[in-house]
Amino acid sequence: MNIGQKNDNVLPKQYERVIFKNDMNILIEGDNGTGKDTLAKAFRVPFDIITYHTEIQHKIFFARTFKGFTQILQFLDYNAACSCIMSNNAKAKKNSITIRYWPSTLTAAYADKNLSELDCDLLVDICISTFVMPDLIIFLECDYNERIRRIALRNSPIFDDKTIERAERYTYYSNKIMDKLGNIVHKINTTDKSKEYVENMVRALINQKAFND
Repeated sequence: MNIGQKNDNVLPKQYERVIFKNDMNILIEGDNGTGKDTLAKAFRVPFDIITYHTEIQHKIFFARTFKGFTQILQFLDYNAACSCIMSNNAKAKKNSITIRYWPSTLTAAYADKNLSELDCDLLVDICISTFVMPDLIIFLECDYNERIRRIALRNSPIFDDKTIERAERYTYYSNKIMDKLGNIVHKINTTDKSKEYVENMVRALINQKAFND
C-alpha cells in the first residue's frame, strides 16, 4: 500500500544516502493504514525485519485467535519474542526493524476497552523496564478517512477501526505512550505525503542518529 499519492514534496537527494550504525534498533509504530509495512520494506537491506520472521508471524496469528485479556497476554508474548531477537541482533551487530511492539499491544488494549487506562499505564512501566528499548521510534500518523481509504484498497480482513470512537481512543493512548518515551520518538504524518518523502525523512533521521552516536 502506498503511503501517499503526492510526489511534489520529496526531500533533497542528499538524504538518500544513509550511514548505518551496525546495531541500530528501529521501531515503526502507528495505527492501521498509516504505512508501516510500506516503510519497513524500503529498508529490508540492511535491516533485519523482525516482524517478518516466521516464528514472529506465527505468534501474531496465534494471538489474533483470542479475545480480551487472553489476547493481550498472547501479544505480550509476541512482544517478548521480538525483544529477545532485538537483543540477539544487537549482540551480533545486526540492524533491526520491528513493526509494532508493546506500545501497540497496550494501545489496542485501551482502545478496545479490554483494560482501563490505569492498568495500561502500569503495564507500560513494566514493559519499559522489561523489554529491549529501540534506539529510534518512527511513529506514523494519518487522517482517519485517508487510513480507511488505504485499508479498503488492500482488501484486508483485519480491520480494527470499526468506529471513530475506537480510532480516537487509539490515537489518544498511543500519543500518551509516545510522549512518555520522549526524544527517541519521531512523528511523521503520512496523510498527504508520498512514499518517497516518508522514506527520505526516515533516512535523514537514521543519518542524524548515526552521527550523534
